[in-house]
Amino acid sequence: MTIFSNHKLIPTVTIKSQAEADALKNILIHASHPIVELTLRSGFSAEAVNSLLNDSELTIGIGTLTALSDLEGIDYKQADFFVSPGSDLSLIKQLNEVAPFVPGIETSSEIMVNKNAGISVMKFFPAELLGGTQKLQAYGDVYPEIKFLCTGGVNSTNYKSYLACKNVVAVGGSFVLPEKYIHECDIEGGGDYLLNLKS
Repeated sequence: MTIFSNHKLIPTVTIKSQAEADALKNILIHASHPIVELTLRSGFSAEAVNSLLNDSELTIGIGTLTALSDLEGIDYKQADFFVSPGSDLSLIKQLNEVAPFVPGIETSSEIMVNKNAGISVMKFFPAELLGGTQKLQAYGDVYPEIKFLCTGGVNSTNYKSYLACKNVVAVGGSFVLPEKYIHECDIEGGGDYLLNLKS
């Protein structure tokens, strides 16, 4: 998936206000890292999410999708990719026509189902609880054509071991851009943190 070709670290952020949306954009631009997964979790602001979706400078993913109804009030056709914690073939079919869909998997059976649906990039979640890099290496032997976005237990101390796996295209999580920088509108601090993580 070309979306992750140049960006191996995907911040996952729940935006709750327009001020946070503005701070997030400025941090990403400061760090020359214009990609983010906006999670539709409790308290998110649809208006703020839409303002980012309609910003041509950013590559925006919509995450934590469990049903099409989650997208009510969201300009989701402006999204660059979608991410789900699980696999729902009907949801994949509907949204994969809009933008690339990254379904979550835990088991080999789910990989096979998604593979047969034409999906080649999947979300390995929750990565650490499921066996981490050892499990990924085992999957790589059986499904060499399948690539993974890894989240869940991936952090600032172990993310490089995930990225070292041949079948991992990117890792994501709140560790990529801690929310405190967004809440405090700390553009320089957040940007420098992200730049340091990328180095």
